[in-house]
Amino acid sequence: MAGALLAIAFMHLWTHAERGWMLGIPSVAYGIVYEGTTTGDVLALDLRDGRVRWRASLGANPDETYGNPRGVISSVVVGGGVAYAVSGSCEAGAFDAMRGTAVWKRRVCSTAKNDDTFASPVLAEGRVLVSIDIIADRPSDAGREVALDAATGAPAWSFSPLRYRGTGGGISGTPAVDARRALAVIGTGNPTPMSAPPPGADRYTDSVIAVDPHSGRWVWATQLLSHDANDFDVFTSPQLFVLSAGGRQTHAVGVTLKNSRYFMLDELTGRILWQRQVAAAANWMQSIGTPSSSRKIIVVPLFHGPRDGELVALNERDGSVLWRVATGGIYEEPVIWQGIVFVAEANGTIAAFDLSEGRSVGRLTLPSKFYGRGLALDGNTLLIAGRGKLWAYRLER
Repeated sequence: MAGALLAIAFMHLWTHAERGWMLGIPSVAYGIVYEGTTTGDVLALDLRDGRVRWRASLGANPDETYGNPRGVISSVVVGGGVAYAVSGSCEAGAFDAMRGTAVWKRRVCSTAKNDDTFASPVLAEGRVLVSIDIIADRPSDAGREVALDAATGAPAWSFSPLRYRGTGGGISGTPAVDARRALAVIGTGNPTPMSAPPPGADRYTDSVIAVDPHSGRWVWATQLLSHDANDFDVFTSPQLFVLSAGGRQTHAVGVTLKNSRYFMLDELTGRILWQRQVAAAANWMQSIGTPSSSRKIIVVPLFHGPRDGELVALNERDGSVLWRVATGGIYEEPVIWQGIVFVAEANGTIAAFDLSEGRSVGRLTLPSKFYGRGLALDGNTLLIAGRGKLWAYRLER
């Protein structure tokens, strides 16, 4: 299968089919594509032809509140010859990246309390950071961040963002790590019950928290929205920036709330540098996909419905809108290649836009809906994870 329009051509390389859905962003290392499935498998596929190199299992939570079992729905992270993954079964595991043999496994949460693991694991300072969310915001547990020793899986530290009597504060977005500053930046969710939060203050929900990844010590915390009764939490992953203005550089963190409000924070202090309402405020979630950035431009994907969305480009310096284009609804994180932005629209279309002005430069239609985490690039190879299939395409201009 191949499709092309205007400047971009999509040349089909291979397709791999699975019984379970593939919702995480594929990872590539050692010429291998790593991906998880909703049935709980961790897969390693040959990047050249899609052949299965190995398969391992972490099990799955059979709860189908979101339309599929809660298996390995996040990305597999690879480092030091080891592939790390976490499942909605509440099992985290480390596997030899080349052979798939288990290095260690560790239970990190409780499915009986509706715990979930939507975020991808992250490697930092000899730790594997695992984020715990709550299925459907059920008021049964508190969100938390868990750190395991990367070599052994032994618990190192954990914390809950909650500093009030109640539940919620689930962590859905994958933390961002600044390795040079030994800082992990984590977004948190709303208090529960979602539509009727407990009375009183609920600090550190709908917040951004920066911690030392080795010790778990908090460095700063900034709340973006208090007493949230609309599920407007920090669902996406933070982004790290170096902003330049007047000959000075500022290390910064960008993040969105689900109500499509984008914030840029000082990475060292948590102070808000600027904020921008990317789309008209609404009483439902719109900003679900993590933004991407390149060439001082931030591209924010929005979901108004399966066939209705937007891609909005912001100036990273002050948040001013550079351009916006109408799209199908976008759940997933865009990827950027040679000044071209690629997005997976929920209706099954891969759309390509010029980064500088938003002009359409290509489209590819696939037999899948896209409600996952995003696309992946390895050189000029585009990897697309969907409902039961993983596609590889070579990009040509």
